[in-house]
Amino acid sequence: MVSLSSSICRFIAEAATAEHNSNIAHDKWDVDELHVSASLWYEDNALELEAFQHAVAAKNIEHAARLIHGNGMPLLFRGAGAVKPVIKWLNSLSREEMNTRPSLWVMFASGLLMVGHMSEVEEKLQAAEQSIQDALEDDETRDLVGHIAAIRATLAVSKHQSEIILAESRLALENLAPGNLPVRTASTWALGYAYHLQRNRTLASGAYSEALSISQRIGHSVITIMATLGLGNLQEADNELYVAAETYQNVLNLTGESPMPIACEAYLGLARIYYEWNDLEAAKRHAERALQLVKQFDHTDRVVACEIFLARLMLVHGEEERAAARLDKSEHFARQHQFVDQLPDIAAARVMLLLRLGKLEEAALLAQKHELPNSQARVFLAHGNPSAALVVLGALREEAEIKGWKDECLKVMILQAVAQHANGEKSKAIQQLQDVMILAEPGGFSGYL
Repeated sequence: MVSLSSSICRFIAEAATAEHNSNIAHDKWDVDELHVSASLWYEDNALELEAFQHAVAAKNIEHAARLIHGNGMPLLFRGAGAVKPVIKWLNSLSREEMNTRPSLWVMFASGLLMVGHMSEVEEKLQAAEQSIQDALEDDETRDLVGHIAAIRATLAVSKHQSEIILAESRLALENLAPGNLPVRTASTWALGYAYHLQRNRTLASGAYSEALSISQRIGHSVITIMATLGLGNLQEADNELYVAAETYQNVLNLTGESPMPIACEAYLGLARIYYEWNDLEAAKRHAERALQLVKQFDHTDRVVACEIFLARLMLVHGEEERAAARLDKSEHFARQHQFVDQLPDIAAARVMLLLRLGKLEEAALLAQKHELPNSQARVFLAHGNPSAALVVLGALREEAEIKGWKDECLKVMILQAVAQHANGEKSKAIQQLQDVMILAEPGGFSGYL
């Protein structure tokens, strides 16, 4: 196969050069026809990206469009290497050419979403809707409506809008053709993310697992990556750090040497795990790599998440001034871009900083303003009021145990042990720490919780 494909490419190149240099007649050497032949050969040999590139070179819009849509699996979903060539070609088409093929607008939106150009996606979706507004409602149109809803659900994922994700995903699944497994699978994954946001980890795990199983079977590499990330997050939340680390590493293996921006989530997950393992250098290295990747997105709050983590690392190293500057920068960015979901996390990190600096009143006001019970308990401890801290922590632990939030339960138990010791309940504190060690040891926790 390799020798034949090389021969075809070389033959085309030589023919094109000969035509250019020697003015050989078009009836003897028709380079476009050669590209079409090469495209068909590559397609027959399951080399879809190469087939697409030759169809583009032949200026054969119909053939290129068919290859983008794929035979049951769009070219965009087959791997990161196809995304940029597809976007480049779609960007070269006129609006009239796109309007006659509304599905290309939808593919354009999908591609932009995958490379992190969030702000350009909605415009393409609206163009698709305008192109089909006068079309008869048939199965093809309904499927396109479903695909548009699925993309909007994914846009809402980037903004952590659980209710919109649920509504758009359900709309997508109502309209998508039963055989459109790639997009139906993406919608199932989005439902999982919405459940995850709502902290219903059981439903989230079910949706992620279903999406992963189907995406692996049909070769949907993008959803394989996203569903694997989701399961890694849940494993981390269940204190299964070794399992989660392996899952995140699997994501990096799937994304390859030139990863898509979404690989930032795997690097950030590994950073959090190495932090818990007290390998602070590895934690910093992974967080900085996450920050590099996340900056490829044009509108995402993951920049803030990376910055908060790096600020917390600085606090561990006693670099209060640098941590304060980083948190100031993060808060300014979050408010500027209306990433309000990140403000409580910034506030929690700032409470830790203020307690380090002995600014207890400021810390108390901030914890109260953002309704951060963990932080409020820390403030009570700093004020020398362990009884009040134990009241707050008792309610937190009860909720965490009822809902099965193992990560939250572990954090609360450690603070409870500190509060019990400060309250003179030393035997309770010792027993509590023994319970903590039983829970933490399998995950390799080092105590930075």
